Amino acid sequence: MGVTLGFGTAMLGEKAAMLCTASVEEVIDGHYKDQTYKLGKDEEELKKKIMKFRQDELDHKDIAYDNGATKKGLYGVLDKIIKTSSRIAITISEKV
Repeated sequence: MGVTLGFGTAMLGEKAAMLCTASVEEVIDGHYKDQTYKLGKDEEELKKKIMKFRQDELDHKDIAYDNGATKKGLYGVLDKIIKTSSRIAITISEKV
């Protein structure tokens, strides 16, 4: 799914590719945040690693917006498609 989204948005142009990055990172941010809430006190080391990964994703999102990502116009529809696809991929990976 990721390859399809990445390739497809790259074919649509730089703004779409940057939006793909930003949208995916926003979904991953929420996923990582949810994961930290599920961890117990005995999993502090893992929680710290997830929080670092989450910050990396937030940095990538900021870079994408700095480089032209936008949700204006039809890009808003693309944002919803990308986020839905990303959530589906996360759900599948949790089941596997």
